Amino acid sequence: PCMLPDGNLIYCSDALTGSPQVMYMDMKTGKHHRLTDGKGVCSSPSYCQKNNSIVYSRRVGKDYQLCMMNLSDDQRK
Repeated sequence: PCMLPDGNLIYCSDALTGSPQVMYMDMKTGKHHRLTDGKGVCSSPSYCQKNNSIVYSRRVGKDYQLCMMNLSDDQRK
């Protein structure tokens, strides 16, 4: 998991899809939502404060790829 500067949390969970996904949790409200689309295994998020984004690994076929997501673009917060 990674703690964001605002105190919220980015972590991985398989609770919603049965396959690990990158999740966002608002620590004040306790609400959380999935950031990744539920397809494939997503894990190991790391946060970059400079551009407010995360990089994570995603399994595609038999290989793992690095993916990036800008958190400013996430409309579900």
